[in-house]
Amino acid sequence: MKVKNEMFKILATMALLTLFIATISFSQEAETEKKNDEVRGYLMFGGSKLDIDDLNERLVSKGHSSLSDGFLSFGGGFLRKKNSNWLVGVEGHYLFVEDKDYAMPNGSYKASLTAAYGFVDIGYALVSSGGLNIYPLIGFGGGGAWLQIGKSNFDDILEQPERNANLTASAFLLNFAIGSDYLITSKESEKYEGGLVLGFRAGYTYSPWKGAWWTDNISIDGGPKIGMTGPYFRLMIGFGGKGEWWKEKEK
Repeated sequence: MKVKNEMFKILATMALLTLFIATISFSQEAETEKKNDEVRGYLMFGGSKLDIDDLNERLVSKGHSSLSDGFLSFGGGFLRKKNSNWLVGVEGHYLFVEDKDYAMPNGSYKASLTAAYGFVDIGYALVSSGGLNIYPLIGFGGGGAWLQIGKSNFDDILEQPERNANLTASAFLLNFAIGSDYLITSKESEKYEGGLVLGFRAGYTYSPWKGAWWTDNISIDGGPKIGMTGPYFRLMIGFGGKGEWWKEKEK
């Protein structure tokens, strides 16, 4: 836990420093020639690691199997850079792991844990040259995790048809990231250029408060901590346009 706290402090300090540098740069750019408007949209694929230690301790203490804290992620988003190096955008991701099969004295069970979250992002392009952008991001948003536990054998369900457990945890989230992407121009005119975008993004999601647990719209007390806190790495592929590309499409 100490390592995770130190990582968060480093990322937070880096983000604040970036905002300070960006503020100075923004005031300087106001007196220079306006830059091209730019939009880049992405599909994102990668892996994430979430802090589910407390959840696993509770599962094991009741005779269930622990779950993996390594998740595959799939999502998408976009960023817009308008007449300066400031970036604004949104992103959303779905996280999942392979279902866990295990045996208990009263039958065979299956457990699954999935999660999803979304952010409104603010960033600054420290490097914006040609088709290359390199930027830090800070995101504000929220997410939820879904835990499902139930018997996995058909005959067991018929003999003891208890209801499966379906639990949901929700939390406010912060996102700290470094990203880089490159626009490979395939179409160009005097007013715009557009094409394929390739890149990556690495970061850390952080939940400052313990998430609340729910089932059937009823709040549950005493649930384990599941803050959806942890590092991630994602590859990105998409399309982008630079300049007055939207006016060109309207013609």
